[in-house]
Amino acid sequence: MAVSRRYNAKTPSGEKYSEIYFLDDTMFPVDEQVATRCVINE
Repeated sequence: MAVSRRYNAKTPSGEKYSEIYFLDDTMFPVDEQVATRCVINE
């Protein structure tokens, strides 16, 4: 179950990596396949 994914590549804002967290409608971490929202941190 992948509730997050990390990309080790330069971001548009110049950071070294980004992380994506997959969430449902109640902001609970869920698998990427059933997520309705995501939060991206750079």
